[in-house]
Amino acid sequence: MDQTHHPPDPVEQEYHHERRYLVTAPVACYFALLVGVTMTPLGVLGFIPWLTPGGALFGLLRVTPAVNIIHLVTGLAGLAVWKTKNGTYARAYALGIAGVYLITFSTGNIGFGNLEGTAGIRGTDIPWILENALHAGLMLAGALVGGLSALQQGDKATEVEYKRRSGKFSRRRHQPPDHHSPLHST
Repeated sequence: MDQTHHPPDPVEQEYHHERRYLVTAPVACYFALLVGVTMTPLGVLGFIPWLTPGGALFGLLRVTPAVNIIHLVTGLAGLAVWKTKNGTYARAYALGIAGVYLITFSTGNIGFGNLEGTAGIRGTDIPWILENALHAGLMLAGALVGGLSALQQGDKATEVEYKRRSGKFSRRRHQPPDHHSPLHST
Protein backbone atom coordinates (compact mmCIF):
# COMPACT_ATOMS: atom_id res chain seq x y z
CA MET A 1 0.00 0.00 0.00
CA ASP A 2 1.49 3.29 -1.10
CA GLN A 3 1.39 5.84 1.69
CA THR A 4 3.12 9.07 0.77
CA HIS A 5 3.95 11.54 3.46
CA HIS A 6 2.29 14.91 2.86
CA PRO A 7 3.63 18.07 4.49
CA PRO A 8 1.42 19.33 7.34
CA ASP A 9 -1.38 21.63 6.26
CA PRO A 10 -0.96 25.05 7.97
CA VAL A 11 -4.73 25.56 8.15
CA GLU A 12 -5.17 22.22 9.88
CA GLN A 13 -2.32 22.99 12.30
CA GLU A 14 -3.91 26.34 13.20
CA TYR A 15 -7.29 24.64 13.65
CA HIS A 16 -5.88 22.06 16.09
CA HIS A 17 -3.87 24.74 17.90
CA GLU A 18 -6.98 26.88 18.48
CA ARG A 19 -9.12 23.84 19.31
CA ARG A 20 -7.18 23.09 22.49
CA TYR A 21 -8.42 26.36 24.03
CA LEU A 22 -12.08 25.42 23.60
CA VAL A 23 -14.19 23.91 26.35
CA THR A 24 -15.27 20.57 24.94
CA ALA A 25 -17.06 19.07 27.95
CA PRO A 26 -20.86 19.19 27.59
CA VAL A 27 -21.26 22.11 29.99
CA ALA A 28 -25.07 22.21 29.91
CA CYS A 29 -25.35 18.52 30.86
CA TYR A 30 -23.07 18.99 33.85
CA PHE A 31 -24.94 22.16 34.81
CA ALA A 32 -28.19 20.16 34.81
CA LEU A 33 -26.55 17.58 37.07
CA LEU A 34 -25.22 20.23 39.45
CA VAL A 35 -28.58 21.99 39.70
CA GLY A 36 -30.38 18.67 40.11
CA VAL A 37 -28.10 17.42 42.86
CA THR A 38 -28.35 20.68 44.82
CA MET A 39 -31.93 21.82 44.26
CA THR A 40 -33.70 18.46 44.74
CA PRO A 41 -32.53 17.99 48.35
CA LEU A 42 -33.08 21.70 49.01
CA GLY A 43 -36.69 21.37 47.84
CA VAL A 44 -37.27 18.25 49.95
CA LEU A 45 -35.62 19.68 53.09
CA GLY A 46 -37.74 22.82 52.80
CA PHE A 47 -40.87 20.75 53.48
CA ILE A 48 -39.56 19.36 56.79
CA PRO A 49 -41.05 21.59 59.54
CA TRP A 50 -38.39 21.10 62.22
CA LEU A 51 -35.65 22.13 59.74
CA THR A 52 -37.44 25.36 58.83
CA PRO A 53 -38.08 27.29 62.05
CA GLY A 54 -39.48 30.72 61.28
CA GLY A 55 -39.73 29.91 57.55
CA ALA A 56 -35.96 29.68 57.06
CA LEU A 57 -34.18 26.41 56.22
CA PHE A 58 -31.56 25.89 58.94
CA GLY A 59 -32.21 29.53 59.83
CA LEU A 60 -30.27 30.61 56.71
CA LEU A 61 -32.45 30.35 53.61
CA ARG A 62 -36.03 31.62 53.44
CA VAL A 63 -38.39 28.94 52.17
CA THR A 64 -42.07 28.82 51.32
CA PRO A 65 -44.11 25.93 49.93
CA ALA A 66 -44.12 27.58 46.48
CA VAL A 67 -40.34 28.06 46.49
CA ASN A 68 -39.85 24.48 47.73
CA ILE A 69 -41.93 23.18 44.83
CA ILE A 70 -39.91 25.28 42.36
CA HIS A 71 -36.65 23.96 43.83
CA LEU A 72 -37.91 20.38 43.76
CA VAL A 73 -39.27 20.52 40.21
CA THR A 74 -36.20 22.27 38.75
CA GLY A 75 -33.92 19.83 40.60
CA LEU A 76 -35.76 16.73 39.37
CA ALA A 77 -35.90 18.15 35.85
CA GLY A 78 -32.14 18.72 35.98
CA LEU A 79 -31.52 15.11 36.97
CA ALA A 80 -33.81 13.90 34.18
CA VAL A 81 -32.05 16.08 31.61
CA TRP A 82 -28.64 14.90 32.79
CA LYS A 83 -29.78 11.28 32.50
CA THR A 84 -30.68 11.79 28.82
CA LYS A 85 -27.20 13.21 28.00
CA ASN A 86 -28.87 15.22 25.22
CA GLY A 87 -27.14 18.55 24.64
CA THR A 88 -30.20 20.17 23.08
CA TYR A 89 -32.36 19.33 26.10
CA ALA A 90 -29.60 20.44 28.45
CA ARG A 91 -29.26 23.81 26.72
CA ALA A 92 -33.03 24.31 26.80
CA TYR A 93 -32.98 23.36 30.49
CA ALA A 94 -30.25 25.90 31.25
CA LEU A 95 -32.19 28.65 29.51
CA GLY A 96 -35.38 27.51 31.24
CA ILE A 97 -33.60 27.74 34.59
CA ALA A 98 -32.61 31.30 33.71
CA GLY A 99 -36.23 32.19 32.99
CA VAL A 100 -37.75 30.43 36.00
CA TYR A 101 -35.28 31.92 38.43
CA LEU A 102 -35.60 35.38 36.85
CA ILE A 103 -39.27 35.28 37.82
CA THR A 104 -38.52 33.76 41.23
CA PHE A 105 -35.81 36.33 41.93
CA SER A 106 -38.08 39.18 40.85
CA THR A 107 -40.97 38.07 43.03
CA GLY A 108 -38.56 37.57 45.93
CA ASN A 109 -37.27 41.11 45.54
CA ILE A 110 -40.79 42.51 45.43
CA GLY A 111 -41.71 40.52 48.55
CA PHE A 112 -38.57 41.73 50.30
CA GLY A 113 -39.59 45.34 49.75
CA ASN A 114 -37.14 46.46 47.08
CA LEU A 115 -39.97 47.69 44.86
CA GLU A 116 -41.13 50.27 47.39
CA GLY A 117 -37.66 51.13 48.64
CA THR A 118 -38.47 49.85 52.13
CA ALA A 119 -35.83 47.13 52.18
CA GLY A 120 -33.18 47.50 54.79
CA ILE A 121 -30.54 45.10 55.95
CA ARG A 122 -31.30 43.76 59.39
CA GLY A 123 -30.28 40.46 60.95
CA THR A 124 -33.73 39.03 60.29
CA ASP A 125 -33.40 39.81 56.57
CA ILE A 126 -30.41 37.53 55.96
CA PRO A 127 -32.61 34.55 54.86
CA TRP A 128 -34.35 36.81 52.29
CA ILE A 129 -31.04 38.06 50.98
CA LEU A 130 -29.55 34.55 50.72
CA GLU A 131 -32.66 33.25 48.95
CA ASN A 132 -32.53 36.08 46.42
CA ALA A 133 -28.78 35.59 45.95
CA LEU A 134 -29.33 31.88 45.24
CA HIS A 135 -32.02 32.65 42.69
CA ALA A 136 -29.97 35.41 41.05
CA GLY A 137 -26.98 33.07 40.82
CA LEU A 138 -29.06 30.32 39.22
CA MET A 139 -30.58 32.82 36.79
CA LEU A 140 -27.21 34.17 35.67
CA ALA A 141 -25.53 30.76 35.57
CA GLY A 142 -28.37 29.33 33.48
CA ALA A 143 -28.08 32.15 30.96
CA LEU A 144 -24.29 31.81 30.74
CA VAL A 145 -24.37 28.02 30.41
CA GLY A 146 -27.10 28.25 27.76
CA GLY A 147 -24.94 30.65 25.75
CA LEU A 148 -21.79 28.56 26.15
CA SER A 149 -23.70 25.45 25.13
CA ALA A 150 -24.87 27.18 21.96
CA LEU A 151 -21.26 28.08 21.18
CA GLN A 152 -20.21 24.49 21.75
CA GLN A 153 -22.89 23.23 19.38
CA GLY A 154 -21.72 25.69 16.74
CA ASP A 155 -18.13 24.52 17.24
CA LYS A 156 -19.17 20.90 16.72
CA ALA A 157 -20.99 21.81 13.51
CA THR A 158 -17.93 23.70 12.31
CA GLU A 159 -15.70 20.72 13.08
CA VAL A 160 -17.95 18.33 11.16
CA GLU A 161 -18.05 20.70 8.18
CA TYR A 162 -14.25 21.11 8.31
CA LYS A 163 -13.77 17.34 8.31
CA ARG A 164 -16.31 16.89 5.53
CA ARG A 165 -14.62 19.46 3.32
CA SER A 166 -11.14 18.20 4.01
CA GLY A 167 -12.13 14.61 3.23
CA LYS A 168 -11.42 13.37 6.74
CA PHE A 169 -15.06 12.62 7.41
CA SER A 170 -16.87 10.38 5.01
CA ARG A 171 -19.82 8.04 5.33
CA ARG A 172 -17.90 5.57 3.17
CA ARG A 173 -14.76 4.94 5.20
CA HIS A 174 -13.34 2.37 2.81
CA GLN A 175 -12.77 4.98 0.08
CA PRO A 176 -9.80 7.35 0.36
CA PRO A 177 -10.53 11.06 -0.09
CA ASP A 178 -10.47 12.37 -3.64
CA HIS A 179 -7.33 14.55 -3.77
CA HIS A 180 -8.29 15.87 -7.19
CA SER A 181 -11.50 17.60 -6.05
CA PRO A 182 -11.68 21.43 -6.08
CA LEU A 183 -11.67 21.40 -2.27
CA HIS A 184 -8.13 19.98 -2.26
CA SER A 185 -6.60 22.34 -4.77
CA THR A 186 -3.34 23.95 -3.66
